[in-house]
Amino acid sequence: DRMPMLVRYAARKVGDHGRAEDVVQRAFEKVLRRQRQDSPEISNLDAYLLTATCNEVNRELRSVIPDRQRLVAEDDSGHAELPSQRPDVSAQVADALAVRAALAELPPREREAVVMRLQWQLSVAEAAEVMHLSSGAVKRYTADGLRRLRERLAAA
Repeated sequence: DRMPMLVRYAARKVGDHGRAEDVVQRAFEKVLRRQRQDSPEISNLDAYLLTATCNEVNRELRSVIPDRQRLVAEDDSGHAELPSQRPDVSAQVADALAVRAALAELPPREREAVVMRLQWQLSVAEAAEVMHLSSGAVKRYTADGLRRLRERLAAA
């Protein structure tokens, strides 16, 4: 019953429904294998499966992105060209660290709602299902979390 939601999430990330099904299947296999080995106490199976799927999506993207970059860098003769110089990403890294620090200061429910809605791109209904809350509560936690993030990042 959780499969369609997770496949929709994975498809938005990897861009292909077939690959998304493979990603979710690998996540289910890993969760099942872990439960058989360790028998961990999982209090929120929906969140656990979503995290496993997110990890598998990231693994999938790590293998896809270099392939895409290699195809873009090839010239007409089929030879790959290396970039002449590396782009400066220090400002982006500083921004990412500031966002991470601001997220860490949020209350847990607000942080969870913001991450699910913005990073994982779940709909309000999907986030509500994973968090075991009403849609209104998810909207409220997301709005409060974003407001606090804006305040903290504006001060920084």
